[in-house]
Amino acid sequence: MYRKNAKVETSPEWRRRLDASRENRDDHASRWRENKALLIGTGNVKGLKRGEVVNLAWAAFQTMVGTIYAQNPRPVIRAKKGLLEDTAKMLTDIVVSDLEDMRSRYVTRLCIADVFWAGFGLVIEKLQSDVTSVGYRYVEQEGRVDVPKNQRYSLHRAHPESVLFDSTAAFPDLSDSRFLAIEFYPTKKDLKDDNLLTVNEEMLGAMKVLSAPPAMDDRQSGGTQWTNPRNPDSDDYEESDDMAQVRCIEIWDRVNLEKIYMADGMDEVLGREKWPMELRLNGEVQFPATMLYFNENPDELYPIPEISMIAPQLKQYSILFKQMLRDAVEKFRKFVVRGDLLQKGHESKLKTAEQNSIISIDPTKVPGTQQLRLEDVIRPVPDPQVDRDTIAVEQFVKQTLYEIIGSGDFASGGMRNTRSATEAAALSDFLRTRMTTRTENMDAFFKSLITKHVLFLQETLTEPRAVLTTDENGLAVWADYNKEDIAGVFGFSVIAGSSMPQNTETRRQENVAFFQQVLPIVLQSGGNPRPFIEWIAPYFSVPGYLVDETYNNHKQALQQLVLMYAAMHAGQKIDPTVVLEAISQAINTGLSPADIQNVVAQQQQAAAKQPVSLPGTNTSNQTVS
Repeated sequence: MYRKNAKVETSPEWRRRLDASRENRDDHASRWRENKALLIGTGNVKGLKRGEVVNLAWAAFQTMVGTIYAQNPRPVIRAKKGLLEDTAKMLTDIVVSDLEDMRSRYVTRLCIADVFWAGFGLVIEKLQSDVTSVGYRYVEQEGRVDVPKNQRYSLHRAHPESVLFDSTAAFPDLSDSRFLAIEFYPTKKDLKDDNLLTVNEEMLGAMKVLSAPPAMDDRQSGGTQWTNPRNPDSDDYEESDDMAQVRCIEIWDRVNLEKIYMADGMDEVLGREKWPMELRLNGEVQFPATMLYFNENPDELYPIPEISMIAPQLKQYSILFKQMLRDAVEKFRKFVVRGDLLQKGHESKLKTAEQNSIISIDPTKVPGTQQLRLEDVIRPVPDPQVDRDTIAVEQFVKQTLYEIIGSGDFASGGMRNTRSATEAAALSDFLRTRMTTRTENMDAFFKSLITKHVLFLQETLTEPRAVLTTDENGLAVWADYNKEDIAGVFGFSVIAGSSMPQNTETRRQENVAFFQQVLPIVLQSGGNPRPFIEWIAPYFSVPGYLVDETYNNHKQALQQLVLMYAAMHAGQKIDPTVVLEAISQAINTGLSPADIQNVVAQQQQAAAKQPVSLPGTNTSNQTVS
């Protein structure tokens, strides 16, 4: 709400909390920017000029991402009560579908990149049709607020330099944080039109206008790289420009369950409102944000960035690479010449020689009895070579970097040179173990994300939705659901390692291993192995009709027999010979001739073992008719 002289609430207490959080964040941000420069090769790195950074950190990032995350994981939602099993199954399908719709793969990759240079990544879930959402607010027109009926849930990555944590918190899962503050950047017109927020002319004039993208402030860009049309330093800028963006802060107060909006660096409170929903898990209220991190810090909330672990080695490698490149490229070709035979003009021609230059020698200066060869006059110095000590140190630095990261050569998928297949397999298992902690953190991140999304649905769903699921026969069907259909208490888990890369060959090997373990049990217990064979056949490109022919259309024969029994149960009369023929067909297609002979032989042996005696000698109870 905008009034020129509107009275605005002030809160020095929140200003002090935010200032303490901002000071704590800025202490880490200077290191974050150097880490980011090491990752993407832009920005300032102490001791190196712009353009001298070798992006070896990017190779480490790509190797690790390819190891721990390549796809959305497979969630498993289980009912804590037996009556909710179908609901849990449907919720699992809902989560899988929503993760795709919310572009979780794109957001998660950004978070992993943030983990590399800042130590953590933060994802916020929003309900786009929520009228209380700062990111999507609807303006009242003619006494009503138009809210779209389709409810869309979305995930948003928060830039690490736009997040303010509770300065007294110590746990990266935010379990002991009293509040979480996130910057947002509305235009002045957005603030004027918002019915919840209160601003006046004095406040709008005092707010700092963004002169660069929010993540690239003046401290990072130096104020010289960006030319923004809304830059207040430019000649055509007007103070009353409604399109000018300002920096504001959204505070999630978990103590009072309030959302507080403030202008950055000011005491004024733009507005307050209650939390739109209470995401309670085991009785504890959760923030609508999920944090991803790999390296916990024993002393504070901010986790340790991956690049901070290897920053000295990355700088050393860039310096060594620069030296090696200078030795190999910047050195010019050198010659040793006889000054008494070669004229000065010829020497200058050697320095700037073209491919077909001709250098003549004065024969009057050569004794007649002396045989003169060209190499006696002009002898080229051997081509420049990179210093061997530099190469050895460069390899040592790379080896140290691999040891810290926990992998081998980045160009070889993290593998090192091995002497045998056995050694390669053992090393692969070891490297996978080194990555287990990061993979488990990925699983924990998605478990928290999935849990909060289900709580989001249970709290906010007002319009019916539909999901593609499977019925009791395994057929794909569309199912409608509403808020009542997904109510209940459930357990959440993620299949360990399911976010890792899984190509066709990997999936086939997993299924073959399962098939080999289960098939003997099915055969020993007298079960039907055909369903497992039908399941594994497509992974080997085996057509379905070959499976049917292998079983002599046994399934079709049984179906025909079922139809006959159903008809007889309904009162229809069927020729007994037709029924016997159908039974014979089912037996002959389900059992081989050898199986039939074995069954008959076993029956004959059992009949031969029955005792044959005279009447009256049998001791069992007998009935005389």
